Amino acid sequence: MKHLIKFYVVATFLLTSFLYSCDKVVQTDPLTVDLTQTGTISGYVYADLDLTQYSYEPAPAGTKIIVWYNYSQLGLNTQGKYSDSVKVDATGKFKINIPTNVSGVTVNIELVDFVYDQVQPFNSTKPTIKTLYTYPGTTVLLKTGDVNIIRCNYQSTNLTSKSEIISGKIQGEFDESLAGYENAPAGQTITFFCTGWSKSVTTVADGSYSIEVPYNEYIYYYYDFQTNKNVHSGATYLLKNYRYNSPTPGTGWSSFASNSSNVNINLGTGTLVI
Repeated sequence: MKHLIKFYVVATFLLTSFLYSCDKVVQTDPLTVDLTQTGTISGYVYADLDLTQYSYEPAPAGTKIIVWYNYSQLGLNTQGKYSDSVKVDATGKFKINIPTNVSGVTVNIELVDFVYDQVQPFNSTKPTIKTLYTYPGTTVLLKTGDVNIIRCNYQSTNLTSKSEIISGKIQGEFDESLAGYENAPAGQTITFFCTGWSKSVTTVADGSYSIEVPYNEYIYYYYDFQTNKNVHSGATYLLKNYRYNSPTPGTGWSSFASNSSNVNINLGTGTLVI
């Protein structure tokens, strides 16, 4: 019994020591950041929202700014980073306090992308055009007590002239003797469309397609054709006439913000034509 008691005491001591030592190891360096040493970055964010005006306008209220830097700049032995964010007010103004030191840290400043209906010049065919606003990012050296004032200008891209290329296979159930889906028969027309745009593709034998679609617009597609389908009938298979068609006005597809491949389209199982 005494031996057991001794073993329990020793084991308890070793376990306690191990847990205590682990506690100190997993304590993260960010907890040692001196939050009393800070600097300030403030300024204004602008974007060309209205082409009837000569100057840029303040970015929309709520536009988000992200600031960050690696903790290693503070001399901390860690792979982590400090990160914070702030939103601009109705005048495009922002202000944020950031931990730093007397030597200074290089702060990365990033602005979140947004889409806005940009007002077009007088006598334009359209009063507004959907426009993507992006910012390439910048850096600021910030030391304790600094107050750095900056101006950030968004860059704009007209989305009506921006497009993405989508490709993949057009398939459906055309042969019940085979597993999975088969390529759509060649020579059939699939029409893709959204507000103010439409384009058609013709199916080919290997089922492949490629189409250029407007950037970030929700696309629909429409098809209606008849073809022979190999269907199960008792102990054998027979060719029967089937109709393949999408609902009116079309099948909802997706929106695309980048080129995408292997985007397959399923035309379904069809309906027997009596």
